[in-house]
Amino acid sequence: MGTIFSDFFHRELIFTDVVYADREDLLEKISRYLWEKGFVKESFREAILERERKYPTGLRILPHHVAIPHIDPEHIKTPFIAMVRPKQSIEFIEMATHDQVIDARLVFVLGLKQSADQVELLQSLIELFMKQKVMDQLLKEHDVEVIMSSLEKNLSAKGLSV
Repeated sequence: MGTIFSDFFHRELIFTDVVYADREDLLEKISRYLWEKGFVKESFREAILERERKYPTGLRILPHHVAIPHIDPEHIKTPFIAMVRPKQSIEFIEMATHDQVIDARLVFVLGLKQSADQVELLQSLIELFMKQKVMDQLLKEHDVEVIMSSLEKNLSAKGLSV
């Protein structure tokens, strides 16, 4: 069994300083890339957009707000976590609300094959999101290798099935 890091993170799924018009533009572009790279089925794009409309994924968390868009396993071919750091923060609706807007500085798009993994993975990610030094580094760093190293160091504690 691997770790959260080794099972889900891939260098080609770390995006930094990309300009997106809004939340839908971000999700559409990431969906297209994930489909082209074989991580998701063609159904992923519409499914993640629809799910985000119905079940918002913005997290009002300090030190920096984040969003964790995700979708049901039937749309996933290969498990992944994509980290997206937009050039400017992107408005997401806060989880469990339909009208509270947060400005997400980081977006982690989750593609899991096992629904059972979701709770443990979310707990590990939330622990990561609350580490100010790590989050500050993820927001500033341009070297993908350094970002990957930081994620590995801070997420390798637990293994999940893939």
